[in-house]
Amino acid sequence: MTISPRTSESAFGAPPWAGPADRGARAFRLKAALPTLLFAACALPMCKAEPVAPAAVAAEMFTSCAAEADAIAFKADAKVLRQMAQDASKAGHAQALLIEKAPFVALVNDKIGLLFKITDHTAGLRGVYHAEKKAQFIRPRLGELPLWETVFVKGVKEPQRISSTRDAAVSHAAKSTADAAALTIRWNCDQPQLVANLEVRLASGSALSQWSLRVEGTDKKVGLARVSFPVIRGAGRADESKADFLAVPTKSGILYSNPGHTADFYGDPNLQYTCYYSEDAGLYVQADDGEGYTKQLAALADSGTVAMWFDYPVPDYGKLGGSFTARGMVGVFTGDWFEGAMVYRDWALRQKWTAKQTLDKRADIPEWIKRTSLTIRSSDGVATNELPRLKQILQEYPTRGNIHWYGWTAKDGDNQDLRRWPDLDPAQPHFDEVAAELLKLGIYIGGLYHEPLLWATDSKAWKEYDGAAAATTDEDGQFRYARFGNFPLTTACQKHPNTQRVMVDTALKEVREHHAKGVYADLNGTFGGGICFAKNHPHPVMGGTWYADGQRELLNKMRAECRKIDPDFIVQVENFDERIQDAFDTYLIFHGVNIDYQINIPMVQAVYGDRTLCYGAKSSGIQNPPVEITHLAQMFTWGCMIGRFWTSMADPGSAVEREHWLRLAKYRDTALDYILGARMMRPLNIQHQTTDENPLAQRFAIQHSILKRTDGRVAFLFASGRISKEWSFSYDIAPAVYGIPSDGSWSLYRLKEDKTIEAISVIHGAFKTNETLKPRAAVIYIAMPTGASL
Repeated sequence: MTISPRTSESAFGAPPWAGPADRGARAFRLKAALPTLLFAACALPMCKAEPVAPAAVAAEMFTSCAAEADAIAFKADAKVLRQMAQDASKAGHAQALLIEKAPFVALVNDKIGLLFKITDHTAGLRGVYHAEKKAQFIRPRLGELPLWETVFVKGVKEPQRISSTRDAAVSHAAKSTADAAALTIRWNCDQPQLVANLEVRLASGSALSQWSLRVEGTDKKVGLARVSFPVIRGAGRADESKADFLAVPTKSGILYSNPGHTADFYGDPNLQYTCYYSEDAGLYVQADDGEGYTKQLAALADSGTVAMWFDYPVPDYGKLGGSFTARGMVGVFTGDWFEGAMVYRDWALRQKWTAKQTLDKRADIPEWIKRTSLTIRSSDGVATNELPRLKQILQEYPTRGNIHWYGWTAKDGDNQDLRRWPDLDPAQPHFDEVAAELLKLGIYIGGLYHEPLLWATDSKAWKEYDGAAAATTDEDGQFRYARFGNFPLTTACQKHPNTQRVMVDTALKEVREHHAKGVYADLNGTFGGGICFAKNHPHPVMGGTWYADGQRELLNKMRAECRKIDPDFIVQVENFDERIQDAFDTYLIFHGVNIDYQINIPMVQAVYGDRTLCYGAKSSGIQNPPVEITHLAQMFTWGCMIGRFWTSMADPGSAVEREHWLRLAKYRDTALDYILGARMMRPLNIQHQTTDENPLAQRFAIQHSILKRTDGRVAFLFASGRISKEWSFSYDIAPAVYGIPSDGSWSLYRLKEDKTIEAISVIHGAFKTNETLKPRAAVIYIAMPTGASL
């Protein structure tokens, strides 16, 4: 590693590639320089532009929208908007402006402008303007762009879809004060009859506007079923030559490049926001839902632009006269996906499910799992096979491991745990004695297989605990089944007391009789839930907060009861769902890679990494080469446990892979005090010197992150994603970005794997570094006071 001083901060430059792609063909390939933009860091200028007065922002927005209206021959609109631009100069010095000239209404402050077009029959969003970057996100197009959408049903069938673009009686009212500008739009619709009230409030000085929608179903024949809000469509680039991106909170987070042609996400998000950006101007959309309603996020390609919304199944689905209120936020930010995550983090840390202390200080998570760096997964699950493998692992990694054990029960001559779940008897031969021996050796079964969401109809427990009463049902009143190996498994309602009782009792048996240090709550956090039409269950039909509440109740009861036996008992879940994070101790990243057009980004770790503990990627081991090496590098640099390491890697023929995994786990052990409770900071901007004919090479070549402790010390973690080729690269470090003093009182050190440190350089201002990593190599640098010890 060589370091060269720099006299100025590096600027966030335009991405080095661009070009359209066809979503249907999925042929879009990321070019070699992708990581440069994905992790563009130190990159934002330290000196921010002076704020522009709201009146000037309004004039800029109107002028920009007028030019775009002219370009598609909306001459009448363009004329009004140009007049509004002239009128804006007369708006005075208010910090939150309301400017209205039929058919347009604008809310503007010094950071953001919102432009609505409202007639007697319809209303839509025509502009979201980023004041600092002079970027207008909503592209003009023929037809109306909805602000909300509803679905009404007769009984629970024959859906009727109604949106804000439907011809209706529309009225509005607008007002402004010294502190805020506000707009209310009201729709009265027929066939079916409904009243919708949308309120938008923009406070002075805020880059986020607050949105609220109240839908009242007044029809006598159909009932309200779903509400989509806020709906933002038409987001895109004014300049098609610029690259753009969409960050979507699924798995660890995924980033779509050229999302107007490639984005295709509709499902359960693990965070409640998404953000679109081009260069360093971003559009932010969030559900303002601190209660945890069941919802889906849509983030979709939309005729070359992006459509984003949240879709809520309402409580008491289909009830005549039903109503629902949804809240959201729409705003702007400067930067990329990381700055978008920081906007959300500010909201997320104030919610009921978020730990108030950092991970290193959390007393509710046992120390043994916090100090563990390796998560192991059983391969065939046969205890007599797994014991020698685990002993082999301990010879090379003589410290504690956390194992997920699949296939530990014996059902009908096989070891499929789900066959008659939650019946546990009998355990497979010799399992209990092997589990007891492992406990003494330091391999803790922190994830003994457990399935709180499924229940076999042919299990003994089904009759004993009345599983039929607890099964979720569809709209026809039939049990909902989840077919795994054609086993008759119903989905169990998490709010029903029978489900909670049987699953808690099963966990207690695992602890008492089978030496479990914890359970792996399979499907928790990742199973698309909230679908239950059973009217006799203790929850509203379909929508509401009950699904997340039920999981939290069940897992918290399980943990509380088991900790009466073993205070160090843990609950591990399959995937991160922020709404239930106060009910589990660790979570798995449900990780994948689509090599065509999107890449994993650490959205979850950026928001919650200092409060929560990840125990590895679901996809792991040597099952899916060569992509697995990327997952492993990501797990290491993001501060997660190294996992899940397959026990079969202890068998002959996997020595190279085994050594790599265990070496990273040891290195994580060395750096543990710089990982636990450390906050993820803005990534660096990697410039690659090595080239490769493989277009994916630079995408996977170097993974990295920056973690900052509460005492201010900063760790820079790098890991090679290459299997057989060394890689050279460079990056700039701007100390001020990370709060590092640059007056010589701090230095940069290399943290070696033997837990010694090597002084690299005293820090005097920004500097550039050059690095070469060998295949599978990793390195950690620490910025801390000069002369300090670890």
